[in-house]
Amino acid sequence: MRKIGLIGVILALGVGLTACGPKTCAECDDEVYKDGLCQYHYELEQFRNEVDDAAKDIYDSIFGERGETE
Repeated sequence: MRKIGLIGVILALGVGLTACGPKTCAECDDEVYKDGLCQYHYELEQFRNEVDDAAKDIYDSIFGERGETE
């Protein structure tokens, strides 16, 4: 009987730990907004992605698509 109770406690603890996702930002201790980041870090990541895409587009327009060989 003690083994069944112990197994039940272990299962409940395991389910409880895995069921709850992170509630704070991966970069700071603020509350999660989207994708595991707070609103500030989420918007910063989106801005970085847009700047990176724009830089790649400019590079490709000047030097041609990467991977092309003449």
